[in-house]
Amino acid sequence: MTKKGMDKERRLVRYLENKGYGAVRVAGSGAGTPNPRPDIVAGKPNIKYAIELKSSDKNTIYIGRKQVEDLKKFAHSFGSRAIICAWFTRERPCFLEIGSLSKTKGDNYKVSRKSIHLLQMEQKTVCL
Repeated sequence: MTKKGMDKERRLVRYLENKGYGAVRVAGSGAGTPNPRPDIVAGKPNIKYAIELKSSDKNTIYIGRKQVEDLKKFAHSFGSRAIICAWFTRERPCFLEIGSLSKTKGDNYKVSRKSIHLLQMEQKTVCL
């Protein structure tokens, strides 16, 4: 993981804490461990989230199919909701259910700045 990625994860933890969630970065997320781990777990008394953070200064974020499958697997075993946080430069983080993501021809996933704005207008984003 790059320092930039760790800094963004720390910023997201602070963002969630400021919204009243308990939140922590997960050590070893994406580090080639045989067990799937999200980037962040967060929750309040009646809800838990497993969050995979993807950020970019470009207009589209691509997410690998295996990473999404691992997130769903972890969330199921942890009893939480699987959420993708798409955080584009100069915008607020946006929280999405996996079903809101577009699929690519290679059966991976993607989300764009434009699609996030449309999902927000249709109230199809997760409010955290």
